[in-house]
Amino acid sequence: MEVLRKAWSQLLAKGEKDDSAAAALARLLALRMDGLDIDSASGLLPVLPVMLTAKQEFAIHQLVDELCTLIRRVAKDIMACPDGLSLLGIGDAQHENFMAPCASDRHAADILRADVILNCGKPYIIEVNFNSLLGGSSETPVLTGAYLDWCLRAEHGEGMGFTAANFFSARTHYLWSLLRRNPLKGRPVVAVIGLPSDIETYRSFFEREQHYLRSHGVLAILVPPEKVAVVDGWLVAGGHRLDIAIRQYQLGDAVRDELDFAHLRSLEQEARHTIFLTTQHCQLYSSKYILAELHARAPGLDAAERQLVYEHVPWTAVLREGRANQLGDAVDLLPFVLANREGLVIKPIDANMGRGVVVGRDVTAEQWRRVVEAAATEGRHVVQWFVESDLFPMLSCDPASGNLQESYVQSVFGPYQLGGRPGGINVRQRRVDDGCHMVNWDNDKIMNAALTAYPDVFAANGQEGVRESSARPSKAVHDFDY
Repeated sequence: MEVLRKAWSQLLAKGEKDDSAAAALARLLALRMDGLDIDSASGLLPVLPVMLTAKQEFAIHQLVDELCTLIRRVAKDIMACPDGLSLLGIGDAQHENFMAPCASDRHAADILRADVILNCGKPYIIEVNFNSLLGGSSETPVLTGAYLDWCLRAEHGEGMGFTAANFFSARTHYLWSLLRRNPLKGRPVVAVIGLPSDIETYRSFFEREQHYLRSHGVLAILVPPEKVAVVDGWLVAGGHRLDIAIRQYQLGDAVRDELDFAHLRSLEQEARHTIFLTTQHCQLYSSKYILAELHARAPGLDAAERQLVYEHVPWTAVLREGRANQLGDAVDLLPFVLANREGLVIKPIDANMGRGVVVGRDVTAEQWRRVVEAAATEGRHVVQWFVESDLFPMLSCDPASGNLQESYVQSVFGPYQLGGRPGGINVRQRRVDDGCHMVNWDNDKIMNAALTAYPDVFAANGQEGVRESSARPSKAVHDFDY
């Protein structure tokens, strides 16, 4: 990776008149990301993307695709069992829709972002989110596009051999795959439904998505939910019958903004003909439980699937009394968890954004014992081997002064896939100077993105022997139209 850092550093060293290139990039990022979730508390902006080789990018997406295919199959097996819910053994207070998907869930299961941590260079998938609305999906395409635009400008249009899969392109291909399943009459109409507060905050994202869809044969409109109605099973907005609607908000946020919740629910329940991409209702897919079930079922999987789970999913189990499969060995779970505090983390089954997570090495043995006992009694937590992130160099810049700051950060990679197509990689980063061992959406994270290097980057930096592919990626997969 030192070769890739060298290539990027050459761009940052170029300077624009009396100004530093790093400051120019930071200002471009600040302009593009205005209002979006990228800025850290320090006010510094990252000017060094996480750089991958084509081989690394392919390996991450292939791993995620294989694991999610297995997750979908296991989830369907559980839901097909008449006593599936009672057999889960995860406590008595179940959500009524924990295993009860609605019609839109089959689409939400095709839209995902995994949380991947690299430890000694090896990828571990610690969580998978199946959802039409994924954290970082607004910021990542805007941030990635800013990096690539600046890279092209710094090289006077010649580029520096970096690219990234385009979230908008992947989503558009997926939408067209859905549209082709039904006869179309004229130009298809897609509505992106967003809360008024979000449309204002994330305007740069919404406008780019709307422009991209329109430039690829889709009439895209942007509407708040109160402007959408149901007519004969179709969603209607702006005088158009909608072929597809994308809910770009969480229901909890709509309640926060005091919108008519009954109306929002009716849109999803009565839209029989419009394809409605919503968040995942079937919590079995996006809960932490599913990874525990993979490990519980691992002895009965075929050899390749079992290796996939054991090698790339940190051991996970529902925290309760009894015995559990621990990488092929049966262990008494509670004594095992108490004895291995520093190597474990406890997570609520259906919480998100790091809420309720307890990292064993961050608490005392007595605190750990109390957490374990309470979680085992409730039956709605999983225990998982804690995966420590490799440290990655981060270069950040104050847009006003141009001052650079270099540090090392933990990183959680978030590769997006939409209908099986890569949609870019979000990277959440956090400095390691405060002793915290967790990177989540609520703490002082820094939003970044991953770029992929073409083979000619290596050649330009004295690495003639490095060739990971014979040519640049095709435009069908890596689309520059940000």
